[in-house]
Amino acid sequence: MDWYQLIRKTIELKNLRFEERPLQKRIINYIQEHFENEEKISTPLLVRLPCGYGKTQVGESPFLAELYNNNWVTRGLVYVLPTRALTSQQKDRIENDVNYVTQMMKNKFRVTVQDFHGETGTYYFFADAAISTFDTFVYAYARKSRTGHHLEFPAGTIATSYVVFDEAHMLQDEYLYSHLVLNRILKSLSKAGIPTIIMTATMPEILEEVIFDGIDYIKEPDINENSRWITDLGEYRGEVIRSEVHKINIVDFIKERLTYDKIYGKKVLIIVNTVKKAQTIYSELVKKFSKNKGKGIIVLIHSRLMKKEKKRRVNIVETLMKKKINCATCNRNIRYYPVYVKNNGNMKIYCESCAPSKAERIEYVILVSTQVVEAGLDISADWLLTDMAPLDALVQRAGRCARFKGEKGEIDLFYYANVHTPYQRKLVESSYEIIQREDAVKCLTDFIFSSRVINENYEKLQKQILDDSLRLYLSYLEGLGFSTFTVNWNVMRRISARPNAFINLVVLREDEKLTMYELIEEQGNLSQGRFKIFVPKRKLEVDYGTLLLKLSSGKKIAIETAYVKENSFTLSYPYAFEKGKPKDFLKHTLNKENFLIELRPVVVDNQFKNSREIFYLLEKISFQLTPETNCIVNPKFYRKEEGLII
Repeated sequence: MDWYQLIRKTIELKNLRFEERPLQKRIINYIQEHFENEEKISTPLLVRLPCGYGKTQVGESPFLAELYNNNWVTRGLVYVLPTRALTSQQKDRIENDVNYVTQMMKNKFRVTVQDFHGETGTYYFFADAAISTFDTFVYAYARKSRTGHHLEFPAGTIATSYVVFDEAHMLQDEYLYSHLVLNRILKSLSKAGIPTIIMTATMPEILEEVIFDGIDYIKEPDINENSRWITDLGEYRGEVIRSEVHKINIVDFIKERLTYDKIYGKKVLIIVNTVKKAQTIYSELVKKFSKNKGKGIIVLIHSRLMKKEKKRRVNIVETLMKKKINCATCNRNIRYYPVYVKNNGNMKIYCESCAPSKAERIEYVILVSTQVVEAGLDISADWLLTDMAPLDALVQRAGRCARFKGEKGEIDLFYYANVHTPYQRKLVESSYEIIQREDAVKCLTDFIFSSRVINENYEKLQKQILDDSLRLYLSYLEGLGFSTFTVNWNVMRRISARPNAFINLVVLREDEKLTMYELIEEQGNLSQGRFKIFVPKRKLEVDYGTLLLKLSSGKKIAIETAYVKENSFTLSYPYAFEKGKPKDFLKHTLNKENFLIELRPVVVDNQFKNSREIFYLLEKISFQLTPETNCIVNPKFYRKEEGLII
């Protein structure tokens, strides 16, 4: 069975209709030839496909084929993504596909699919399919993540796999530093004979030039060669029938012009450039439509929500805005709103004929979000309202409007003073000028045309000069590779995958009783050496105020890893600190004293569970917080409905 047919069979096993996509078929067949050719396999491959065209299936196809045929050209797959949210989603998708492939196999054996990011055990960077954030991948490559004294363990996982860099365009920063890091790593992987696939929908040429500088690589397809690929795309998405630019603040438009009649029966997606603006719009919508006779669902999603809350909201919108909604009773396709919803922990949707007496009539759904929905969220809206942004971001956003065949959608864009934040002003100004001059729908939905105008847009990119520390990291990564075992520990400990590091913020609630552990410290032996190990003294149920008192008294208090994972989110370090001083949401006050609470992972010999595991030790510290750490947020700055308020 060739690789494309294997993908087809996998989808059909899920009782889903397989949609033939000519360019996807061409590329998967090309990748199969690429992997079966010993001379070509180590040449990096750049794959560019439209939004919603099935890039995941392209990237996972070699691994699924190796698994099905039990013919391992590589040891496994390392799949790299720019964000933690995408990593978790992709892990679930690939794991699901792996399970269906193993159903088809005669000789079944267990395959591990694991996600790796700042909230998981990144020291053990090993799985048959390792789904990783870019940051964690870089630290594994650089030997910053390691297992005890086994320095080469994480790097060895990479060296024996094939590596996919998906959504590579999203790594942007003002220095293009992350793309320079990727360039250094690609050079090394290519020299070492490690197969690599870089995938994108909207990568400007300027980023491509940085990533592949000094590297021989293959484009498939090479859309700059000519436009014949347009005939290879096939019908894969719906039709955007209207796109219009408004010179009015999107918040004012929603306050003054958005009416119940305009949203009735629709799936509406609102995307803005900042979290604060998203929070403002969400509050306005709730206030505006809460008194209507008809009822809808309004959902807010952004990067400063706790993981468990964000996941819950993503599940809601993916259920209500997915490709095909079937009645939970009669299984008929529900093509239009209103729908009837019953949610007892597991949301079920009904048509009008089958709706139970207690089901809620939902006449519209509105998702308010930031850039976090630009990739990975498989939803479709009838109406998209969006802030003006760089064209590659706008194309990604438009990819969530009329996403599926047979649908029709409309797009309204908003251009006003300071709309550009956090993007470069000139990039956003250029986007506005291009969309005003050209056919807006074509700019946002025509794959070939949008690629050209994105390149024009990025001619306005103002690249910043790297500082000395970033230059040092790049030179270290370039010299490291897989040919040397020499490590400069001083540099390695400071290596950063991005110019701005991220901290992990954990949210407590003031009224919540938390399960904590009071620890005592012991000494263990390891090959003549000594190491610290902690043992629980007792289990505690404490509220926020009591926790502060115990920390001030010098008690060693710890919390379980699961709580940290579920109740955390990440934030760029510069957003948390200003001129070296922490923002108020990081400060905790007791007896007029301000301090931070850092969470430090420690090994605990847990007698309550008869297991050894990682706990997070709470440490009261001064204002010297290092990047890439875990820190507790002052609960009064976090609202369950809106997330972190800053």
